[in-house]
Amino acid sequence: MIRHRTVTLTVPGGAELTAPVLDGKDGVSRKVHNVLPQQTAGMNLRAYLNTDQVIDVPSNMIGATAPPWIPAEVPLAVGDTFNVGFLNTTGGALTAYAVIQYEE
Repeated sequence: MIRHRTVTLTVPGGAELTAPVLDGKDGVSRKVHNVLPQQTAGMNLRAYLNTDQVIDVPSNMIGATAPPWIPAEVPLAVGDTFNVGFLNTTGGALTAYAVIQYEE
């Protein structure tokens, strides 16, 4: 079944902040399909499978030069964690959200 989760983060200027969104669980097959970030100038969407970066794209480019959904296609094994967040490249704090589409 396709499901969605949303994460909203306030990121200080010049910092990166991520949050765990999905975990791999025993007996549950999960796969992240896509991530849709809010279009915010000065913010890069970042996603990690455990400590490996799988997405890094300026969020204000989404929909302009890239499709609105960023494909991820990341299966989650038992013990895996999928983290989503933003790198703020401005001098002040910014708040943005991302929607994660996954299958379970």
